[in-house]
Formats: sequence, structure tokens, C-alpha cells
Amino acid sequence: MDILIKIPDEFNYSEHDIRMIIGVSFYEKRIMGSNECAEAVNIEYGEFIREMGKYGESVFESGVDELSDEFKDFIYGTQNIKT
Repeated sequence: MDILIKIPDEFNYSEHDIRMIIGVSFYEKRIMGSNECAEAVNIEYGEFIREMGKYGESVFESGVDELSDEFKDFIYGTQNIKT
């Protein structure tokens, strides 16, 4: 799905910043996993994880269960895998 968002120039955010803000927000709300957010932002998974801190979120603040899901997401490409 493609979405067009018009943001006034005076806000001075890059397209990458806007994509990251939305991706991190979706991650925080558990709408999408970190791997899916990285794909939506159009960057590699590891880069998304590193950049999340700039936008106020970190996978390392998650609980053990959430962190386990993040590793499954990285390895298998989905957070819906049950062990």
C-alpha cells in the first residue's frame, strides 16, 4: 500500500525521518514487527534496530518475551512463529 502525506516544508523532516517515525510508531503499538517496519522504511533490519533509538524506542527496552519474538522475527522473518 502506498500513502501520500503532505507535510509543510517548515517542519524540515526528511522522507527517511517521516518513514522512521511511522515505522517506530507501528513497532511501539505492535501493529508490525521490527522486520516488517524495516521493510516499510526501506532499510535493512539491523539499520532499523540501530536507528530506533533516535526516534525514542529500543528493542532492548522490551521484556524477555518481546525480545525473543524480535530474534524470531530476525531469523524467520515473522513474529507469528510459536515454539
